[in-house]
Amino acid sequence: VILWIFVTTALVVLGCIFVTYQFGNQVLRAHAREQIRREVIIDLDEITSTVKDAETGQRGFIITGDERYLVPFNDAVSRLPTEIQKFKSMPRIDISEADVERVIQLVDQKIAELRRTVELRRTAGFDAAALPRWTRRRAAGDGRDCSTVRRLGLRFQDHRGRDARDGREVP
Repeated sequence: VILWIFVTTALVVLGCIFVTYQFGNQVLRAHAREQIRREVIIDLDEITSTVKDAETGQRGFIITGDERYLVPFNDAVSRLPTEIQKFKSMPRIDISEADVERVIQLVDQKIAELRRTVELRRTAGFDAAALPRWTRRRAAGDGRDCSTVRRLGLRFQDHRGRDARDGREVP
């Protein structure tokens, strides 16, 4: 009888240890996935912020013609390759390679547009550079901008939030 109670108790303890171990591993995997998602969101935010810094410098230069306003523009343009390389090389969950390439393409297009308008301001003056942006894009056949990058980040954050609310584990 004592042996049977001991064996039963031992089996219950071993079962509890196994279940606790499995749940612990599940929590650790979920935490690792969320950390990766957070890092992707942070990287997207950094890229978006850097593009905004470039836009701010470009806008100041277009309005004033003062080369000092190009300091934030040049600084942002020099930071972007490092930020993009970091974004490309990190592990990703719920973001496809096509999305990553789309972000890179949009950032490159935006920087090219900013450079064109800076050059327009230098060569053709304020009026040419201040032409409404949508008109320049329409003429160039380019109706996209970096708001798509922001939408991708928001979609990614929303996906993470839905997973947490649903209690689903997404690999």
